[in-house]
Amino acid sequence: MLVGYGCLGKEFNSRLERGSFNLKILHRYLVVSFFKVFMVTLMGAVSVFLSVDFFEKIDDLLEVKVPVALAAKYFILKLPFMISQVFAPSVLLSVLFCYAIFHHRREMIAMKSAGLSYLEYTIPLIIAVSIVSLLFFFFREYVERPFTGKSEQLWSSKISHSHKKTAKWKESGIWYATKNAIFHLRYYDPQNKVFYKVSIFILKDNFELLKQINADSMRWAQGKWRLTNVKLFSFNGNTVTFRKEKSMVLDLREAPENFIAIRSLPETLSLNRLLKIIFMMKKEGISSRPYILELNVRFAEFIMVFVAGLIGTLAANHSLVAPSVIKIIISGGLLYTLCFGMLQIGIALASAGYVSPYVGIWAPPLAVTIFLGWQKNKLV
Repeated sequence: MLVGYGCLGKEFNSRLERGSFNLKILHRYLVVSFFKVFMVTLMGAVSVFLSVDFFEKIDDLLEVKVPVALAAKYFILKLPFMISQVFAPSVLLSVLFCYAIFHHRREMIAMKSAGLSYLEYTIPLIIAVSIVSLLFFFFREYVERPFTGKSEQLWSSKISHSHKKTAKWKESGIWYATKNAIFHLRYYDPQNKVFYKVSIFILKDNFELLKQINADSMRWAQGKWRLTNVKLFSFNGNTVTFRKEKSMVLDLREAPENFIAIRSLPETLSLNRLLKIIFMMKKEGISSRPYILELNVRFAEFIMVFVAGLIGTLAANHSLVAPSVIKIIISGGLLYTLCFGMLQIGIALASAGYVSPYVGIWAPPLAVTIFLGWQKNKLV
């Protein structure tokens, strides 16, 4: 009888002789092995990420003499972001390493000698990767984004002392405050640098209201803010003057670079708020393309985790590379890099408006998935 030399081979040897082999034992062994390797791989990748980030920030931390407790708090808050950045590659490496170990221990030979098809030993890992992908989606939405926002706020306010202005999204829209003005911006298109449904409250140095400007849109063009359908209220003591203008050029102190916090608004919104703002913009006939793009990117990121698992499964069981451990790791890494690169190009094209968000974001993972399905007949 041909059996493997690892733990699974011993299990096969004893149970096959008694004729009592149970697939549940095999599935449990495969899934547990995957999660063991995954945890080690993820912790290793995060450790490398943390080390690199620490040495990049160490000069700034020493320069302003940041207390150890405050520095530790910053890196702890940033850990979820680091985890999310290395999550998909960690899943890929875990699947590759798992199958590489199975090949090295001759456990794959043991499974095949027992008459098992590739579905019987690949489906359990694919299901495990599916569960991990779903958990990753909720982790990013409800852990990583809030923690990342807190880490950035901590760095800007207490470590770098830049006191960067922040934007607040509420039910009525976006509120943004500067030294001499308060902006109420109902919607924002970060691609075209356009604000919609704008109210600007210009203040005196003593915080008294000087002007209120309402406009349908505010666009940055040729170094000036250009407003359309303007209603201007001027306050001088007890006197209020009002006038309407079809368009107006407004010379504000604030330029687009002053709205750093708002430029990244789609990425910082929670999923519920993102969906709500898309619905509200569509209802009012305003282009919600940047927000639809962000929504699709979020779903594509968690789908990429699942695709990484499929890539690892194909690479580790393909007749052209298995059972060579080196070939398995190289082919899996190259295929994932290709898929990730295609996705980044698709996002760039969708952001620039050359293709729709749905085509730019979903075409790459769909093409790779179709390719993987086409190659299933070549699994060993």
